[in-house]
Amino acid sequence: MTRNMENTYKPLRPGALILLTVLCGTMAAGPLAGSMLAASGRKKLGWLTGVAGVILGAGLLGAMIAWNTQWEKIALALTGVNLVLGLGLWRLAAYFAPAAREAAPESEGTQRESGGLRQVAVGFFAGAMVTGILGTVCSIFYLLITDALFSTWFPVTFADDYALSRLTFSGFCLTAAGAFAGAVGGRLRPDIRPKAFVEGCFAIIFVYLTLVLAAEVTMALPGFQAGAVTGSGWRDILSSMILGGLFIGVVWSGLWAFHITNGENGRAKLRRSLAAAACNFAVALTIAVTFGYAAEAYLAAGLHWERRAEISKALWCYEHGLKKMPQDHIASFLQYRAALIYHKMGREDLAEKGFERLITKYNANDRLAEKSARFLDSLRRSSGPSRVVLPGVETRTEYKSAYCVPNSLALTMRYWGADVDAKEIGREITGLSGGTFAVNQAWFAVQKGFRHDFLPMADLSDIKQCIDAGFPVMVYVPSHVLVIFGYDEALETFVTYDTSTSDLWSEYIQQDFVKAWKRRATTVVLAYPPEEEKRLPWNIAQRLNEFSDKYLHYQLCALDSKGSEVSVSHLMAAAGDDGEFFFPVTAMYSGFPGLRQELTERFDADTVIKSIRRYFGEDFDEGEHLYGQYHDEHSVDNDSALRDSINYLIGIQRFDMVENLVTRIDEEGPLSSNILGDAGMIDLVWGDYDRGLDRIQRAIDQYSGMDWAFYLGLARKKDGNDREAVRLLVQTADFAGRRSSRGRRDDMPLYDASLDVQNGLDEYGFPSLALANQMLVDMDELGESREDLLTVWERWHHFMPFDSSVANALAGMYRQDLENMKPKKDASKIFKTRKKLKLAEQRINNYSLPAYSKYPED
Repeated sequence: MTRNMENTYKPLRPGALILLTVLCGTMAAGPLAGSMLAASGRKKLGWLTGVAGVILGAGLLGAMIAWNTQWEKIALALTGVNLVLGLGLWRLAAYFAPAAREAAPESEGTQRESGGLRQVAVGFFAGAMVTGILGTVCSIFYLLITDALFSTWFPVTFADDYALSRLTFSGFCLTAAGAFAGAVGGRLRPDIRPKAFVEGCFAIIFVYLTLVLAAEVTMALPGFQAGAVTGSGWRDILSSMILGGLFIGVVWSGLWAFHITNGENGRAKLRRSLAAAACNFAVALTIAVTFGYAAEAYLAAGLHWERRAEISKALWCYEHGLKKMPQDHIASFLQYRAALIYHKMGREDLAEKGFERLITKYNANDRLAEKSARFLDSLRRSSGPSRVVLPGVETRTEYKSAYCVPNSLALTMRYWGADVDAKEIGREITGLSGGTFAVNQAWFAVQKGFRHDFLPMADLSDIKQCIDAGFPVMVYVPSHVLVIFGYDEALETFVTYDTSTSDLWSEYIQQDFVKAWKRRATTVVLAYPPEEEKRLPWNIAQRLNEFSDKYLHYQLCALDSKGSEVSVSHLMAAAGDDGEFFFPVTAMYSGFPGLRQELTERFDADTVIKSIRRYFGEDFDEGEHLYGQYHDEHSVDNDSALRDSINYLIGIQRFDMVENLVTRIDEEGPLSSNILGDAGMIDLVWGDYDRGLDRIQRAIDQYSGMDWAFYLGLARKKDGNDREAVRLLVQTADFAGRRSSRGRRDDMPLYDASLDVQNGLDEYGFPSLALANQMLVDMDELGESREDLLTVWERWHHFMPFDSSVANALAGMYRQDLENMKPKKDASKIFKTRKKLKLAEQRINNYSLPAYSKYPED
């Protein structure tokens, strides 16, 4: 006999109130208990219970949020109180509404039917498949809708891969929830109608997605804000979100789906759906307080008020967040922001105390502790506060991958009153996860009626002059764009809007900034209404007119195929007539050797040299610029502009200039192996043997530089260190199998069939590989490097089978090994070595000159 789900099963029994109260608090459990009492005829008591439950639950959560103690104590206290209240609600319902069993009375003459293993299995797979498919489709719409709502606060669809991972996780959880509900339904409702089955699937999806929405609002949003600005990443939200999605989401959704579909009619089902959504927000809020997200909520609120320039409210949030005794990395950031706000308010005594507390007590974040120490030193040396910040600079960050240009350009244009936002700009010119070209950035601004100018080779004073004139400045650092809209002479910082730090009021230390800025031609970018041009300082306006189009041509060459005539034409236009903007000149000198004579005749070498000296002469090294305004002097990132400039200076034989630049940079910061190796080669040429060897050895140690191992090997052989010479020559011979090309790891094999490798030429055009192999062939004693050389030559012989000298040397090494092997003990080795020897002899016969003597001469 067929039974309809609505008439047979209602899972919410009075005992379930205990679990509901523990998870949701009395804000949700109180009204549910009240509805049970009202259904049994106790309407006044039911209404009183519901209203009292909401008030009591809200008050309890408020008290827990305001309680200044560790989150573990809050979690235990809240769970314990909710457990007691749940027992009270259960006893209340059991005493006054004993008939409210939520199981409809059976019709006379009927009995409840139960399904067997087959029905359970069918329900399991059917629920999983239908709910999984429908849930994935609904999750797509959910992501699109919430992206429009939350993308300025939380990266709902941060990038394609992140959106796919979220969609996959939701699909998995919904499939599991459908399987659970289907298995239970197969057992309890074996003859469920298709309509009721589909309604149950949609009920599961609705409950799960509203639970996810509630969790994102109460936990993910503040948790992400905290993780972004403190550098702790996603760890602040992953555990609670994953546990909530898997444990609570799966079982919870299935149980609520039964409760919803048990409604007597459509109106009752709608009421229960709304009750489920309300319970989801209650459970999310309760879990958020239980897991200690109160401090994160204070932090997110403080950031909100600070972005709106209401720093007194922000300070209140930060200080109260600290009183919550949050996790160490959260406490570091809260103390850091509080100290900065005191400085902004002119309370230098409190600012110094705040930075001191961060260094001594809240020092879990090493980067913030280091910045605080530098700020504290700057404040104590400062003669007085001098902080200039442009008013009215505010916008919300669009959390999208590679959206630094849309965010920065939106803030700049909105400062001038343009009605644009980052989302609009991103849709027009930015590839998600792919970034934005400078030419597209300029195109968008011009289309909106703005001027968009570039000023390369600027300095810090240019930025300050623009800010003093009322112009926010966009600047380029490696793989990133940010906005500077203020500076602080006391702290020696720039006030920035930087999506890499997720912070509108980030203090970028000028000394660190300029080193990162010099990796991108120290370019200032201004977007402003044409009528505001008269406000620009005259010297900056003059240089903008001179250099803006040149820089745009310099960027356009990146859009053309490398080495094309169009690329050369753009570089020539960028260089102009005098070559003061030296970047395109040196790029052409390195990339187009055929143009070197023309470049030397066209551009005055003294002008180019002067620009190179001024640019690289100070505040420059090849330390790596890292995420979040941090310049790492322990890691090296090759700078192509410096390498091109060194090549240019070597080409025009200005070795003294190369030496001066390399020495200065080497003394103040890290240098890449490229520059160290080149400088070491120059030292050897000019007879500075010790310094040249030292620099080449440092280059090899840093990057296993095969290009210089040959030259160092020659030097070691000259000074009588044959053992080290052989090792370096073997390292040179390994060049073919594991080519150490620029930008590749040395352990990544690259079998390159180019003519340079075939001829054994290094980057200087010298046949270092061929000579290294010949020297090793002629060596009488290889020492401990013999086995390494055997492996290297086997790879080389496979790569270049017609190198008869190496083949003969290999064959000799195989014969020597065979003589030293014992037939019984080394039977396997003998077999393999004979096989290798046979192959080597075949290649000697096939590729050596006598093998071709049978062909008649022309």
